[in-house]
Amino acid sequence: MKNLRGICILGLTLTSGLVMGQLSTNRFVNTSGDGKWETASNWSAGLPTSTNIARFDGGKTGTVSSVRMVAAVEVDQLGGFIVNGTTVSCGGDRVSAVGLSTNGTMSITNGGTVICSTNFIVGAGGVSNSANGVLTISNGTLVVAKTFGQNTGAGWTVALLSNSVTRTILAQGASIQAESIDIKGGVIEFNGGQMTISSNAVTEVQAHITASRMVAGPQYYLDVQYDTNTLITTVSSAPASLEMGLLTSP
Repeated sequence: MKNLRGICILGLTLTSGLVMGQLSTNRFVNTSGDGKWETASNWSAGLPTSTNIARFDGGKTGTVSSVRMVAAVEVDQLGGFIVNGTTVSCGGDRVSAVGLSTNGTMSITNGGTVICSTNFIVGAGGVSNSANGVLTISNGTLVVAKTFGQNTGAGWTVALLSNSVTRTILAQGASIQAESIDIKGGVIEFNGGQMTISSNAVTEVQAHITASRMVAGPQYYLDVQYDTNTLITTVSSAPASLEMGLLTSP
């Protein structure tokens, strides 16, 4: 597992030169058709910089394969974003989100890492709308300096939350590291991945498990531990066969 403190220090180093002033949205328009972040013509304002909100929407999906620094990332309006084996650092004070006004999808894979200096929300929605998001991590890491949330927008009424299809999937080798969590709806599914929270969040996590907002995928089981030395709560998943072995061992 990657170390949260070490990654956060790296993220702060990468983003130490960011200007916390006026931010602007830079949309992925995929003009070239190659689907690559690195192609300048694929963006409405050229390659995104540290003062840009990199936005994927309009049904366009983009893939990044080289180190990038932006203020935030937004995936909305049926857009998609894939972080493939590289690091994307979001160093602004703008929340990064998947699903704001309508649905969006994002994946982190092949050793990819996304570092956020503030909050990250899946299925954010707004004051007057709800929007679902899907985040899939497989052999990748999401580091959130503050809160990782799901369905936290004011547009999510009790009735809408009961039908939310927002989902975070943590496959083998996946990790989410956050200071805190705020899970109002949707599901976090553990398929060999794990989540660490920088506080004693055992009671909160157990409540989410009871409410089926945190679940083990097929053939897996969940384990929740709090380390009194590191002050970190770890939610991990392992093959159910291992749990059965422990239960049946002499």
